[in-house]
Amino acid sequence: MTGHIESAQRILGPLSPGLLDTEDAQIAIIDCAAGPRDEVFARVKSRLDDEGNGLAVRCPAFEGHIIVVAPRPDPGAPEAPAVARLRTLVADNGLLSLGISPVLPVEEIGNGYSMAYDAIATARISPTRAATATGTPGLLEALDPAGARQWATALLSPVLGRRGGDQQLSTVGLGLEFEVSAASRILGIHRNTLSRRVRGMLQATGLDPDRTLDRISLSLALQIHALHGPAPRPAAGTVPGLAGLVDREPVTTWAAAALAPLRQDHTDRRTTDGGTLRAWAALDFRVDATARETGLYAATVRSHIRTAEGQLDWMLLSALPTGHLTTDEDAPRKQSGLRHLAVALQATPGSPPLRLPDPVHAGGEAPRP
Repeated sequence: MTGHIESAQRILGPLSPGLLDTEDAQIAIIDCAAGPRDEVFARVKSRLDDEGNGLAVRCPAFEGHIIVVAPRPDPGAPEAPAVARLRTLVADNGLLSLGISPVLPVEEIGNGYSMAYDAIATARISPTRAATATGTPGLLEALDPAGARQWATALLSPVLGRRGGDQQLSTVGLGLEFEVSAASRILGIHRNTLSRRVRGMLQATGLDPDRTLDRISLSLALQIHALHGPAPRPAAGTVPGLAGLVDREPVTTWAAAALAPLRQDHTDRRTTDGGTLRAWAALDFRVDATARETGLYAATVRSHIRTAEGQLDWMLLSALPTGHLTTDEDAPRKQSGLRHLAVALQATPGSPPLRLPDPVHAGGEAPRP
């Protein structure tokens, strides 16, 4: 879940010899929903043999999830053997959903968790109760590496070089990627400690801890920094703004492809042209404010967003901090879907315009609503 593949290989070696010795593998996540996880876990274990077919673990963050690491020993096979067995299990039980990553090289399997997690949104509305993430190139791959490094380094400059800096960046990154309670369980620290660290880094970088768009900017900067490392410190005024980074190829192509499922569904133009989603994002992802702005009922806004979750393979409503939510049904989970949506909307024309905050010395912050 944290992307530390070498550590995972060392730990899993004694537990499941040869598990990650293959060239590639998949990650699958079973969402048990209302079903008892321990019973489902026992059934999953019975479907996996002890010959390197897969390893199932109870998710440390989300009580209803089971994570399966599934190696693909045959390079010509369309998917790992364990995945086929899990599909059968889920098809026989209407309460389960199965999100599956595409086949990935083992060194990239850390990305598989996020992809499998987001695929759960589609699996929930699929007749088979299973869905595989598309595996199309992601946002980080689409961004210009040099410009993205400069932007991220500028935003993070107040906290780079601090004692224990890399560990702090990783900790806060996880705290932004997951809801705080879930992230604290993964990290093994108290949720209040993690909340203070996340809030402190947001404030240190000139961002508002209470704005979701600000949290997305910091999350994006941390992901870029983890991928590319720091850039040489540029002269003042030479750092590109995020708008300049996303308003160009190949990011615009990525954004158009990511949002294409909305345009292909013609059931409701307010949903399919991104109108509801754009208003929701521009209003910092607040459902009630979006309802007032669009003249829709809050339940209708929520329905549009739920529909978009399945179309886009992104968790959206369920990724929000608790203060943004109206019902327990919208319990906070993982936040990568909001980051993708915000950047995709900023990279495509539309009204109202959406702009994520920049470093304060890279063209100023976004206007506050």
